[in-house]
Amino acid sequence: MASHTESFIRQIQDLFGDIYAADEVKLWLDTPQGVLENKRPIDLIKSGHGDTVIKAVNEVLDNIAL
Repeated sequence: MASHTESFIRQIQDLFGDIYAADEVKLWLDTPQGVLENKRPIDLIKSGHGDTVIKAVNEVLDNIAL
């Protein structure tokens, strides 16, 4: 059974899948993001805030689509 963290990471990989390779998604997860108040997405996911990260991913994708 996949952990909660792994589940969120898979969701993010799926969301970013059309524009980022897997290694680029990993880099995004490990890098502080302005849309997340300069926090690392992976840290937020591990601390139980995966939904916040998913919302941020959708916001990033919305901005790319503009």
